[in-house]
Amino acid sequence: VQIVFYDHTEVLLTPDERHITYVDKHRIRNTYYLTDELVGCNSEIAKRLKYTKEILQQLISGQPKR
Repeated sequence: VQIVFYDHTEVLLTPDERHITYVDKHRIRNTYYLTDELVGCNSEIAKRLKYTKEILQQLISGQPKR
């Protein structure tokens, strides 16, 4: 799954649900384990992961966000 945000940052999730690749505003790409401490400590990544989770939940449930 790839989510591209308006500021051109990106979140890529692997099918095995173990890794996340984050592309920042400077187009720098880093890959982390989802259990990696850096993921939770980086507020930009954490904010985008939260949004990604909400979007995926909406797609699965078929319910639009209110």
